[in-house]
Amino acid sequence: MSKLNGRQTNSDDILQNSSKTLLRHHNILHESDWLQNGTYTPFKKEKIDGLRAAMDYCNSPYKGQTSKEGDIIEGFKLRNVHVFIHHGDSTSNHRSDWFGPELFNCKFRTDNNTKFKQFPDHMDRMAGKQGIRNHFLNWALYPDKDLCADSMLTSKGALQHLMLGQSLFETYTLNKDLFNEKLSINSQVYVKSTSSSRVYQSTVAFLYGFLPKFNISNMKIENSPDLHFCTKQFAVQKSCYCKYANKLKIKSMKIQSKCKGYDAVEKKHSDIMKEVFGNGILPSDFAMAEAIMPLFCHDITIPCWLSLSDKNCEEFLSDIWSAVIAQERARYNDHNLYYLKYSSIVMTPILIEIINRIKNIVENRHTPKFILYSGQESTLSPLLYVFSLQDGKWPPYASRVVIELYEHLGNISKNRFFLRFLYNGKDKTDSVIFCKGLTFKGLCSLRYFTDFVFTKMLRRFGFNSYYDACSR
Repeated sequence: MSKLNGRQTNSDDILQNSSKTLLRHHNILHESDWLQNGTYTPFKKEKIDGLRAAMDYCNSPYKGQTSKEGDIIEGFKLRNVHVFIHHGDSTSNHRSDWFGPELFNCKFRTDNNTKFKQFPDHMDRMAGKQGIRNHFLNWALYPDKDLCADSMLTSKGALQHLMLGQSLFETYTLNKDLFNEKLSINSQVYVKSTSSSRVYQSTVAFLYGFLPKFNISNMKIENSPDLHFCTKQFAVQKSCYCKYANKLKIKSMKIQSKCKGYDAVEKKHSDIMKEVFGNGILPSDFAMAEAIMPLFCHDITIPCWLSLSDKNCEEFLSDIWSAVIAQERARYNDHNLYYLKYSSIVMTPILIEIINRIKNIVENRHTPKFILYSGQESTLSPLLYVFSLQDGKWPPYASRVVIELYEHLGNISKNRFFLRFLYNGKDKTDSVIFCKGLTFKGLCSLRYFTDFVFTKMLRRFGFNSYYDACSR
């Protein structure tokens, strides 16, 4: 028997009834009991502050950051850290006749931070030294162009990850026992990046901020062709392609497209939209928001400011972003759970890989102490959905999801390992679907995580396994 949250609980009974527990947590999250009787109540329809949400998405590197990572509880030792990051501030691949990425400056510049001032010169010296067989050989290491191109990391985007890397360096290397002092930190760090310039440059900026002596020739950044970091070793029949998962994603997108928020915006702001995007077929609200956000995040004037009041312009931007949030909520509120099913399938290989690395720690085998997965919104969103940490918004630029592994010292049983889950610096462990109400000193037993991934994550939807899901 163990005491959790002030009540006596039998751990074996919890595991045996974990399927029911998961369903109950979903009911609470959706504020309904539709999984049992078919009724359904959507997200609370509170008023959306689109302008506030847009500012949060920009995630200015100059605002104060919350950082609860590495807050070690007495009697526990930090053993392993997995970090998922979203690329930093970037230009869009959507444009109009009035504006394009050329409006932005992609020449790196910074404030008075001495280390960051040396960043461009250091990167220039490292250029082409990634290793002969490295996928990213001869890729640009940082934003160094006077004019930006489509989907390009900006100077602000690089600065976001430089500062994030430095913050986590202070968290995990100063007064912490995560790394073995007898070995170089580089040898204890493992990095994966998806195949995108803005993602790769975000990775490099993070590592420069995180590592005391960053030398790219000694740091292999492994390319991940898959957006969800699927490795063939942990996939089905050595393939990361899952046709059925893609079908679920398409169904989810159709649910979003039926959301009426965009129609209201088009009707209310048709003159502004035509001025910004021309008289042709207007882009979707997703594309429109992605096109306008870089302007908003960089305080660049858009056409409506030339002909309308600031209030009308702010209302236009707020309504566009509110429509995007409404679509995100429609995806969440879908009673068929298409996106959650999709997320559970595509995240299975990487979650199994994480468990495999943690197993090496548990069994005292060599494994990297710090693992970085660098991706984009389509990487982070499924992970947030699987953990039930989604908040109905796009993950902001330079967002991060962190999984920390702790060992309970003095406990010699097999159940001495625990996890902490954080999203953008905030401890979310008690909100994670398989940890809710079951934490011990704020941490979640490793057993709940492994049991969820191997026996509950897919079976709750009727899939016997990852192979079964992808064979549908």
